[in-house]
Amino acid sequence: MFIPKLAHLGRYRQIAATAASHGLGPLVAEFGLGWMIPYHWGLLGHPRRELAYTRPEHLRTALAELGTTFIKLGQVLSTRSDLLSPPYVVELATLRDCAPPAPTEAIIERIEKELGAPVGNLFESFNPEPLASASIGQVHEAVLHSGESVVVKVQKPGVKEQVEKDLDILSDLASRGASSSYGATYDLAALVDEFAWALRGELDYMREGRNADLFRRNFTDEDCVYVPRIFWEYTTVHVLTMEKIIGTPFEEAISESNSRLDRKALASNLTRWILKQIFEDGFFHADPHPGNFFLMDGDVLGVVDFGMVGYIDEESRDNLLKLLQAIMQQDSLSVMDLMAQLGAVGRAGNPAALGREIHRVLARYYGLELGEMRLATMLEDLMGTVRRHRLHIPADLAVLLKTLIMLEGLVERIDPQLPLAQVLEPYAEETRTRLKAAGRWAHRVARGAAEGAALSMELPATLRRLMGMLERGDLEVSLNHQELAEALSGFNSMLRRLAAAVLVGSAIIAWANVRQRSARKEEKGQ
Repeated sequence: MFIPKLAHLGRYRQIAATAASHGLGPLVAEFGLGWMIPYHWGLLGHPRRELAYTRPEHLRTALAELGTTFIKLGQVLSTRSDLLSPPYVVELATLRDCAPPAPTEAIIERIEKELGAPVGNLFESFNPEPLASASIGQVHEAVLHSGESVVVKVQKPGVKEQVEKDLDILSDLASRGASSSYGATYDLAALVDEFAWALRGELDYMREGRNADLFRRNFTDEDCVYVPRIFWEYTTVHVLTMEKIIGTPFEEAISESNSRLDRKALASNLTRWILKQIFEDGFFHADPHPGNFFLMDGDVLGVVDFGMVGYIDEESRDNLLKLLQAIMQQDSLSVMDLMAQLGAVGRAGNPAALGREIHRVLARYYGLELGEMRLATMLEDLMGTVRRHRLHIPADLAVLLKTLIMLEGLVERIDPQLPLAQVLEPYAEETRTRLKAAGRWAHRVARGAAEGAALSMELPATLRRLMGMLERGDLEVSLNHQELAEALSGFNSMLRRLAAAVLVGSAIIAWANVRQRSARKEEKGQ
């Protein structure tokens, strides 16, 4: 019987009660009896509405009710189309990280404790009314004594303690769910570990500040993008002070009523900004939604919120671009191989069925040029295949794919005539050229990548998949007792033959040595 930790008992009860209040609705809805449990009437505490709640809405509402950790969990799950079906991904993507502000007194107390001085000594002025409030922290305007306008992001008291308690609970639940059908397919403990690492990163404002500084350095020579400066003397793990962006909120700037906006230039700048991060820097802003952008004078893109970032190494960048090329060429074997190299693997699945489905997916894009393809649709089709065959992909890659999908959606709102896939073509061409370069091939040979020189074209891909499964522990080999007994019997027989051969060989060598010595003696006697 499951006995929760005594210190977490109250939170377990809250989680269980929230889950129960949303668990029956999806069950009866499955059988068309949702009208008998009228959640949408508002009688059980849910918001009143005309239509009955769907299962994805129940999940989204439950996560929102449970607060910071679960809101963040929902946001992360909205990036995992390899784990959840599109209705859940779409619904969870609507989770907004907003919450009532903490009392100003508590915020000021935290600032003074973190920075070691009264607010009046730290700032020329400090606005007690927050600009924005999320579940982890809230933002206040201030002016430094040196005259710079800044925003001060303050972590709410008690958030870190609550998050750590919730992560402990999620880790416990993941270990207990390992024997479930879902746990048999996915490594739940690893998924929770990935989520915990990302969430703890958002709790560390020093890390966010370093991310901002890195972005600022990477775009020093770019006139179309502006990254605010971090004031490190006013920054700690729980307080982040950065330069205030002066501009129009992006949602307002790209509205249809804004006839003065140069949409083509803005869409191009935004696209180049993200793609440079991914395919040149390997370090990218992983939350490109309008709330994180401002339009400054001169149509310069001002960027904020650097808590959610992603990383991609050179090999994965190359493989992603080669994957797009393989899709265009209708090369299903290469698509399967590249998906495996990108980490789309799992313990279950039928390779033949997977190959057939990938072939059907590719048929939808037959004859299309790269500029004619909608990247989001193509990636969602591939992720649907990954999900149906119970594969999974690394968290960083999932974040990258979600970032590309979000970017394409935002670009389409600004300039529908700019296909994101077409903008990717120069990067794909550069990758093809680089892979053909002698230096690159020499580097690959040095790493032992000359596998195709002596083997068939398909064998290297198969070996790579098998080695990946072995490294992850996804490949299982079973022998029954009869097979094991036969194998051991054959092995023992082989050992006996080998021992006999060694003995006979030794005897022959010894006899030959004796004969040789005898011959030398005879020669001397003569």
